[in-house]
Parts: sequence; structure tokens; C-alpha cells
Amino acid sequence: MDVVILAGGDGRRFGGVKQLEPVGPHGEALFEFTLRDAQRAGCDRAVLVVAPGREVEFAALLAARPIEGLTVSCVTQRIEDMPGPAVAGRTRPWGTGHALWAARDVVSGPFLLFNADDSYGPSAPAALVGALAGGGNAFAMLGYRLDGTLSSAGTVSRAVCDLDADGCLRGLVEYPAIAGDRTVVDGPEPGRVLPADALVSMNAWAFTPAVFPLLERTLTSFLAAADPERGECYLPAAVDAAVRRGDAMVRVVPAADRWCGLTWPEDLAVVRRRFAADDGEAR
Repeated sequence: MDVVILAGGDGRRFGGVKQLEPVGPHGEALFEFTLRDAQRAGCDRAVLVVAPGREVEFAALLAARPIEGLTVSCVTQRIEDMPGPAVAGRTRPWGTGHALWAARDVVSGPFLLFNADDSYGPSAPAALVGALAGGGNAFAMLGYRLDGTLSSAGTVSRAVCDLDADGCLRGLVEYPAIAGDRTVVDGPEPGRVLPADALVSMNAWAFTPAVFPLLERTLTSFLAAADPERGECYLPAAVDAAVRRGDAMVRVVPAADRWCGLTWPEDLAVVRRRFAADDGEAR
């Protein structure tokens, strides 16, 4: 099975390439721990989606600490690689939906997907593999409690899950800015305090290649009205659109482990302390 790591973001709020920041006891970046856990869960090939010009840095890091049993390659998230005419004036990536689109030609079957700048916990890949093993055409997603995914340093973007009685996704509501006290700063219902136990998407997914035609439809629609300066096509938005049309079913598995990740510069010290306290595992 493949595992796809989204590592092409420009880290505007963080102020640098947060995907490569050393956080572990031996200088490991967050995604290295995810790759190790994915290999233990049965993944034998990893695909890193990286920004143009970053291929050498990621390759060097992985060459310095190879993971036995896991073959790793990089693909580049290019601005002009979209299912339609390029939008003039764009200078940065189009978001996580576009990042997955960049990997469409290199995944060969069911695959896992994670962000490079998040730590999901050791059981995350295995939980997603198990959810996919349920059969059918369903995708799967890990849901994390909202109150465990916020930052005291500033707002974060989160997609809140709406679930049916069977634990499947009915839709996702994207909140571009949620404060550390769970108050909505930007998005639907500004000023609302969201429930602490609301499950949110942290881009921990299990997909089949059937996701790519759905993604193409969303990206094509997105491009028709895209703001060249601020527009971003989020992967949860693409899944939400497919679910609401009845084109996809997504099983949501509550995460068993703690999450941590990098959004703001101040988060770096918090994440490093977590890894140090947990003997390099941040679990």
C-alpha cells in the first residue's frame, strides 16, 4: 500500500519550511514518524508531494535516515498542473486538494494520506488500513477532537465533521480561523464557540484511486471562480462536495492517539517538548 505525504505548503504563518523542522531526539521531522508508523502498518511505498525547488532537501533528509521496507519518491506540486487553464497571477500552491492531484499518476491502488507538518500518533496508519479493509467503495478518515488540535499562538483552520448514526460522514464544515478557546473567528457563524468534542479532519485519510475523478470535478469548479491571490482548494472541501452529491462514502474513525503539529512559530517549542517528554514518540 502507498502512503502520500502532503509537504508542499509554503508555511506563511509559520515563517518557513515547517515540514523540514527537526522536532525529534535525532533531528527527525514530523513526517518521518508518520512514515515509520505507516511502514509498520503495511505501507511499502511513500510519495512526498513537495514544492518546486524542495526536492533535493527532502531527498537528502530521507537518504540520511532511510526507513527499512519503505521506498520513497517525491512529486512536485506545480501551480500550473491543474485540470484546466492556468490562472494568471498565482505564485503559490493551490492547497491540499491540489497537492493530492499532483500525486494522481504515481499511486497505484488504495493509499493513506497525511500532512507532513502534523503528528498523528502511532496507531493512525493502522487504524486507516483497518477501516479500508471493511471493503466496498468507502473511503476512511481519522477524526480528532477539536480541543486537542488548537494552538495558543493563533487561529487554525479546521474542517468539522457532521456524522450520521453509523459514523459515516454527512459533510464537513470548513472554518478558516478558530481561536484557541474554540471561538470561530472566520467562517460560518463567527463568534460561535464550537464544541470541545467535535471531530475534525486533520488530513488523515484512506482513499482508493476513485478519489481522483471526484477531485478533478472539484478542482475544475474551483478554478472557474478562483481568487488568484487568496484562493485555496482544501481536500476536505473536495470530499465534502463528493459526499453531499452522493458520490462518496467516508467512514470516520475516532483517533486513539494525541495529535500535535506546526502552524505558528510558537508551536515548535510545544511540539519539541512533547517529543522529548514522550521519549521521541510525541504520542
